[in-house]
Amino acid sequence: MRQIKFRIWQKSLKRFMSQYYDAGGRIVMSLEGKPLEWDEMKNLREMNDDFVVQQYTGLKDKNGVEIYEGDIVECYYWFYGLGSKPKEKDRIEVKCWTECSLTPQEGGGPDGVEVYEDIEIVGNIFEGVDK
Repeated sequence: MRQIKFRIWQKSLKRFMSQYYDAGGRIVMSLEGKPLEWDEMKNLREMNDDFVVQQYTGLKDKNGVEIYEGDIVECYYWFYGLGSKPKEKDRIEVKCWTECSLTPQEGGGPDGVEVYEDIEIVGNIFEGVDK
């Protein structure tokens, strides 16, 4: 079972919030120097349009960096099935996570198997691409 964790982008400050853990193992986020406990934050998505919550996919890139929704990854990609594609290097945005694959588009996927290899995070949707 994968670890369930999140990161939070604060639009007004254009940065990710710092994440800490208290002695009880609860998540504490720092907002402009004021720590917020998870109980206070659980409804941030509904309460404030200034925050974007992104979930950890449970995967790491080839350098050991955790991959979150909203990351832009560079990888070798190919597809086996209806309309097979040859292996090619591509950059995709991680939009959602399913049990079987990274999904580069909203909604359902094509009929077949998508294969991703040598995945590397090169940026995210907020800060752009590093390389």
